[in-house]
Amino acid sequence: MIFFSSNTITLVPSSKNYFIANGYREAKYENVPEEILTKYLPKIQCYADQAPCNEVDALFKSKLPEILVNNCLTCDEGIIKREAQEELQILRQYFFTDFKFLLEKNTIPIVFNCLLNAGPCDSRLTLFKSKLQFFLKNNECPDCTDDFINKMKKRIDYLKKFHPQKWQQIEQILPANVVTKGGATEYIKTSRFYFLHSRRQIA
Repeated sequence: MIFFSSNTITLVPSSKNYFIANGYREAKYENVPEEILTKYLPKIQCYADQAPCNEVDALFKSKLPEILVNNCLTCDEGIIKREAQEELQILRQYFFTDFKFLLEKNTIPIVFNCLLNAGPCDSRLTLFKSKLQFFLKNNECPDCTDDFINKMKKRIDYLKKFHPQKWQQIEQILPANVVTKGGATEYIKTSRFYFLHSRRQIA
């Protein structure tokens, strides 16, 4: 999942020529082709609330939480979904530090609000939440796909490593059922009731 904790981001002018002319070069952009740097730094500045957005980037920015959390699962505009996949690939490849910042900024609050019963959960986070305690106790997830299990492991590892205090809060509010491998079905039924009840209280 996500991999660093920082409250700040340093953004720079949108051309390598600036670095050369001023005898300075941001190390993280050292190997970025100038064409890509020129195109994507203004986008990153927009997404990070460091500069105004044009109309296209503003629309993309409004979709960022959905794009990053659920791969644009509910995006109506097919073109946004296609462009999102292409753009995220560029950000991962050439602007990884900035990508991590955007990932942290747009996804972690959503995940914690869901898991701490402080905000809504989409369908994927609801499923993650319902499986969490059984997985933590037994290191397995009945009826889960390998892809889901891998994503669950990455999310748990990231939250524990970079947000230990929040993770401790999550563990403290997990339902107190005694969970064993033989009790998987009963646990899942009970946890569904718990989380649905919690969400009703929030609403």
